[in-house]
Amino acid sequence: MDRFGMNRFGMAGTRREALAMLAAGVAATRAGQAFADTAPSCPEAATIDADSAPLLSLLPEAAVSAGLLEASAGGPAARHCNDWSPDGNAALKLAMDAMRKMLPAQGCDPATMVVRAQLDMATGSETVRYGRNGPLGGTHRPYLVTAFTGPHLSTPLSMRLVQDVSSPAAVDAWQARLDSYAPALLGAAQSMRADAAAGCVPPAATSRAALAQMDAFVLTPPERHPLVLALDARLAAAGVPAAARTLATVRASATLAKHVQPAMALLRDTTATLTRQGRTDIALAAQPGGEALHAANVARAGDTTTSLADAQALGRAEAARIGALLDKRLALRGLRKGSLAERIAAAFAAHPEFIESDDEGGRSALLQLATMRIDAARGALARLVPGGEAAPLAIRPLPDGGQGTLGGSCYVPAAIDGSRGATLWLDTRSVHALPTPGVSPIAYHLGIPGQHLQASRATPARPTLARMAAWPAFAEGWACYGERLAAEQGLFARDPWGDVARLSDELLRAARLVVDIGIHAQRWPREQAEAEMNDMTGGIQAAAIDRIVALPGEAVSGTLGLHRLLSLRDTAKAGKHFDERAFHAAILDPGPRPFAMVETAIA
Repeated sequence: MDRFGMNRFGMAGTRREALAMLAAGVAATRAGQAFADTAPSCPEAATIDADSAPLLSLLPEAAVSAGLLEASAGGPAARHCNDWSPDGNAALKLAMDAMRKMLPAQGCDPATMVVRAQLDMATGSETVRYGRNGPLGGTHRPYLVTAFTGPHLSTPLSMRLVQDVSSPAAVDAWQARLDSYAPALLGAAQSMRADAAAGCVPPAATSRAALAQMDAFVLTPPERHPLVLALDARLAAAGVPAAARTLATVRASATLAKHVQPAMALLRDTTATLTRQGRTDIALAAQPGGEALHAANVARAGDTTTSLADAQALGRAEAARIGALLDKRLALRGLRKGSLAERIAAAFAAHPEFIESDDEGGRSALLQLATMRIDAARGALARLVPGGEAAPLAIRPLPDGGQGTLGGSCYVPAAIDGSRGATLWLDTRSVHALPTPGVSPIAYHLGIPGQHLQASRATPARPTLARMAAWPAFAEGWACYGERLAAEQGLFARDPWGDVARLSDELLRAARLVVDIGIHAQRWPREQAEAEMNDMTGGIQAAAIDRIVALPGEAVSGTLGLHRLLSLRDTAKAGKHFDERAFHAAILDPGPRPFAMVETAIA
């Protein structure tokens, strides 16, 4: 229930009443078919969309990010935040279970089976009574608030970058969503306390890392808050007159000061309390049921039945292979002394031209370089996919999210309803953190021939749930494969240091796989994790380990997905008349899905 006494159905009542209404509505859908003794029939995509409406109503922020019709132009989904409370989590679980029972376990068309597979994967950790789980995410996240994920980050990011503000109705929806943010934060604090009561107390360092982010949110004057500044900038870009912009930003500032910042302060205090109680053991295995949850997360993020030991062995082998390749590249350039990380740092220090000027001109140069790399990749598409085209892609600077907010370039696909084009948000806030050689692998990974090509090729003729879902091994695996394709197509031929940056990223991904399993399954202490990282990459990679601790299982997707794609290609090449363009189309055109379905399509 929000501060106006309204539940997300627009009716007065409590969350528990809304939960009961959801249960009744889902149970009645399709005349109780999901609970019949006979197996459900194979539904049409439109029927799946209708049946999934109760589930998607609980995920308004995902609707905004995906660009669903009900989230654009001030639609109802754009007026709400996710319900992070225990009742909200219970409602989400109930809706997932009901939706799953509506779909046959086998025998239907591939698009239907993708949705069933999503729900099957999401229920693989249903016995775990803490954290956040859902049908669209890549893993079950055991810790609600970290420096990398949580409502203190996801909602402001969506409102700054994605949510429509192009019309008065859309701006009003943005303001309504800001109104709903305070109760959402209070619900998150309630869930954190419930998780602690269930025995899940996050590692102290994981909770502590989020405190500075929440402090910055609370202490920034409302009129200078990144949310308010972003709203003003986007309204200006839309041609809204100054007087109307002032009214909008004054309203937003008042909501922040009166409701949202106090709610964030309470979430911050809850996090601080848990930090003082936090575990010193960083392994997920230290939490109730944590060992099984980590195994389920690896299976889900990696889309694999491979044992943890075998997956870790693959990561070690890949790290050794890539490290040897980097060693040779650096030796050819006279860099033979020191660890890999030390030699790469020395090489970049010897090339000051790799660092653009720390001003708007330098940041603009990085954006122009990314555009050049994308344009070069477009020129290779005729050799990679039928038709040789990909949709337009905007390249924009990632706005500042405020002090303490972690950066990172990201890709946002085009809105499903066509209201928003695809964007690569390049993190140019620190030119020292993004030397020019690092732009190339980002462009090929997030753009073309990586994630943007994947999103451009995927058929829209799929159920909405399938279009919104994350299959991390497929998506991240293809993005990594896109970097490999760029190298094979000669896009690094005149960019040798860009290729070094690519290999360095690939090495770190393999090392992260090794360390993720080491920490969470084998209970390595932080010191051992750092030592292993140093052995594989030449540096302790503190930030990478922080993320591994906070997001157990997530780190395996890139290396395992890339390995699966390369294995499929090797098998296909062994046959007669291999056509790489047709091979790529068979992978991409049906959209992200389990690799078992990809293998069937390739066969």
